[in-house]
Amino acid sequence: MIGNKKIAGLVLAGGTSNRMGKDKAFLKYHQDPQYLHTAQLIQNLQLEVFISCQPSQKQAMSRSFPCIEDEQPPCGPLSGILSAMKAEPTYVQWLVVGCDYPLIQEQDLQALLSSAKHHPNTAFFHQYFIPTVAVYHQNQLALLQSCKDQQQFKMQEILKKMRCHPLVPPRIENLKSFDFQEDFKNFTS
Repeated sequence: MIGNKKIAGLVLAGGTSNRMGKDKAFLKYHQDPQYLHTAQLIQNLQLEVFISCQPSQKQAMSRSFPCIEDEQPPCGPLSGILSAMKAEPTYVQWLVVGCDYPLIQEQDLQALLSSAKHHPNTAFFHQYFIPTVAVYHQNQLALLQSCKDQQQFKMQEILKKMRCHPLVPPRIENLKSFDFQEDFKNFTS
């Protein structure tokens, strides 16, 4: 909870992982698959956590956290965010974290939550918005749906339309997205 507003966590795990060549959600940088590690980080902040996934991934996901299937056809992170807002409309805000940030820490997420008390839509910003580590307010549902309907999937543009608050991350190195097999190999070797 932030003040008297309800907030939930959402792990974006439904990406295609084309550049990685294998499903990023299930890679183990730590002891658990990355989607589960990220969910546990969010849960440590005392938030209910949901996993955004593709129907084909759902069977392999842990039963520890409820899954919300991404809207079809998929349109990047927008699918997962829209699906969560529609499936669980009682939450006022969503702390959204992609599963491809193995260096992210609780302190980073706490900084987002602190900012979201004053700026309901907040995303980390370093040269550009990082839309997969952000807080989205439920009142943006209509705008997000409109963008999807018009096939406007570029999250940078969507965040600008939302007048999203840009937050400088406490430690930018924690927000390195691991997108390639080389990233995974370098971390685990």
